[in-house]
This record gives sequence, C-alpha cells and structure tokens, in this order.
Amino acid sequence: MLALQQGQFTAHLQPIVDLRHGRTLGFEALARWITTDGKVLSPKHFLNVTRADGLTAVLDLQVELVEETLGNAETGLDDLLRELTDRHVLVAIDDFGTGYSSLSRLHDLAVNTIKVDRSFVQRINATKKSSNQLLDTLVAVGHDLGITLTAEGVETEQQRCWLLEHGIERGQGYLFSRPLCLDAAIASLSATS
Repeated sequence: MLALQQGQFTAHLQPIVDLRHGRTLGFEALARWITTDGKVLSPKHFLNVTRADGLTAVLDLQVELVEETLGNAETGLDDLLRELTDRHVLVAIDDFGTGYSSLSRLHDLAVNTIKVDRSFVQRINATKKSSNQLLDTLVAVGHDLGITLTAEGVETEQQRCWLLEHGIERGQGYLFSRPLCLDAAIASLSATS
C-alpha cells in the first residue's frame, strides 16, 4: 500500500473512560489516513484494503483483535494470546457481538477485555429492548469469566447511566471526547490530573 510507504497514516487517540468518575483510563489508537490533498479519512475508507493486505492488528495500550480473527483456531492465535498475557500485555476483542465467534471461545482465549460494539450502545434508547437484554447477558458472561467490558460509541448521558447501572464501567465515545491528536491527548490528561 503506497499510502503506508509514504507515511500518510497517523494515529488519533480515543479516550477510554471510567464511566462512574469520568477519569481517562487509557487511549485507543485509531489510524487515520491523511491523503495527498489533505483529507482525513477514517478506517471505514481503508480498512477493507488493509484486511485484504493482511495489515490488521490494531495496537493500543492493549492489543485489540477484531472478532473475526477469532474464527480460525488453526492460526496459532491461542498461543500468541497466551504469550502476550504472560508478558502482561492486555488483550481485547474489539466490536464484540458483530462477528461470528462462539461464546464458548471466551473460555479458551487469554482475553482481558471485551469491547462492546457501538451498535448495541446505540440501541439502548430504542423502544424494543432486546438489545438491552443481550447487553445484560454479555455483562453476566464477562463478569463470570473475569473479563472487563468497555462500551464503544457512548454518546449520551442516558447511555452512560444505563451502562453503569447494568455493570459496564468503562466506555468511550463522543460523550467524552472525539479522537485527539497526541498533543491534545497529552493536554487533556494534564488538565485532569
């Protein structure tokens, strides 16, 4: 990919927040493509290309794996995840609930965090509450297995309150901050410490 070779990718940092106290716990590094004409493109514009080229493995303060990578047990992924956790690297499953992995795989994988996909969070305020019941089930499974849950796409105070009341204590989304450049992320941490 020519854009990668030319250094057109940069990282923006999305805060991961303690939903109860509003304290920043860490950041997710989000790739952005700065095109030659100055446009800033989000992953939805280039993720399919990077997947086709085998370039996905998003690094954060933890390693995040998209759920679809869990479907193929023959890749040696289990051994890699155990090695990472032995080295105290946190492992998260990103966009959980949107792929095809089995819940039974959670027993076998060395996973610290499940990142609940924003599609579930956006439906919290819907008149049909089936999504809320799925979230409650996911929280119960996560807590039973000792896995931390982080809700993505938190945009309203009502969503934040619902998530807290139902056992999800970490979140990220526009309610707290849009993705920040490195200097802005440092400034935001300095202002809250």
